[in-house]
Amino acid sequence: MILFQEKYTNGLYYRVYGSGEPLVLIHGFLGSGRDFDSVTEKLAGQFKLLIPDLPGCGKSKTYETSGSYGMQTMVDAICYMLGSEGVLRCNVAGYSMGGRIALTLACEDRSPVDRLILLSADPGIKETREREARLDLDTERANILQREGLYPFVEQWYRAPLFESFVQSAFFEEVFSWRLLENDAAFSARIIVDMSPGAVPAEWDRLALFKKPLLYMYGATDEKYAGLAKEISRVAPQVVLQEVSGSGHVLPLEAAETVSGVISHFLGLASVRPGRG
Repeated sequence: MILFQEKYTNGLYYRVYGSGEPLVLIHGFLGSGRDFDSVTEKLAGQFKLLIPDLPGCGKSKTYETSGSYGMQTMVDAICYMLGSEGVLRCNVAGYSMGGRIALTLACEDRSPVDRLILLSADPGIKETREREARLDLDTERANILQREGLYPFVEQWYRAPLFESFVQSAFFEEVFSWRLLENDAAFSARIIVDMSPGAVPAEWDRLALFKKPLLYMYGATDEKYAGLAKEISRVAPQVVLQEVSGSGHVLPLEAAETVSGVISHFLGLASVRPGRG
């Protein structure tokens, strides 16, 4: 069993593993830090891992904020955690919604991020009409969530084609139970609106100016994000692309061993070259 410390800072729950170069792992929507448990087993001996439950999620689901559960709240929470640990520089890996948070943090002025790892992450919706349509959709999803409750919402959420391979996995039922135990309908409804791709600014322009080492991982059966990987490589030529064979969207759970190995290799390199791994 890997030893870790459980901590709270400013209402944010997070776990700390190991020592050495700091690496922050940020989970996606409906998830929590435990989504990285299998990845953590591989990386804890190499890095100081900082793994939060994002505001409104897991053991941080009662995180208090005077504003929204939007991007600024998420980024501020990560920065408070880093400050509490005395971390001035770090590497960050984020999955899906967590990847959007990681990308925003990495692109900030005076960002603490040295190297960025995106797992099945979308830099955002560019077109105004598409953004408006997505915000309308997520607002309706939030209404359904509050009206019908968590169970039917989560069940419907994972019917999306994006999650087909994940739903067919041997561990899906266990993870489904986590989702019900670790989330609250009211908080999840706020997050799905406040962190909607229709509400959060797209980061394509800042990504084009991003010059630090960047790794983008996507599942081989995840057609949408395979397409995004190609677009990202055009915008940010320094990106290292890594396709994960046999996996879909939920990389930290579907392909933990590959994810941890690629991350370890990427962060161990003094320099990186663009191209598919």
